[in-house]
Amino acid sequence: MLKRASAAFVLSILFILPSINLESEVVLGAKNGLNIGSQYGYDPGDLERGSMLGFNGGFWASITITRFLTLQPELLISIKGRNDSNSGYSERLYLPYFDIPLIFKHCILDTRIIFSIYSGVQFSIPFPATFQTAGSAGTSSFTIPKDQMSPFDTG
Repeated sequence: MLKRASAAFVLSILFILPSINLESEVVLGAKNGLNIGSQYGYDPGDLERGSMLGFNGGFWASITITRFLTLQPELLISIKGRNDSNSGYSERLYLPYFDIPLIFKHCILDTRIIFSIYSGVQFSIPFPATFQTAGSAGTSSFTIPKDQMSPFDTG
């Protein structure tokens, strides 16, 4: 499914790029915010699964391709992970990522109220992760090297 979506995205870019006007309007900006994330597929046993509050921020550019189509590439840093706990013990996993979303904004109606559909793909490159535990025996923290993580992620 992901291969088909990626192929469709690449084909759409190949058809759109020849129609880009050299006088396209380009708008630059910055963005930041909070994200709430969790991890699935990991069984913490008797730990209560919890969400982790993270930060994201970076820069974006909005490039008008046609009257009805805009490309918005972004460069973001985001903190993802998980926060699990039970009485007296907790685990935290901090996963910092360099995210590169490529978003297409398809304007459907050309009226005062703009109705748009967004589509695109995101590429993520991880930084070394940090795993922390805290309990009655004390606290510990260690870094998970990049070579033990997936070097590239798409979404």
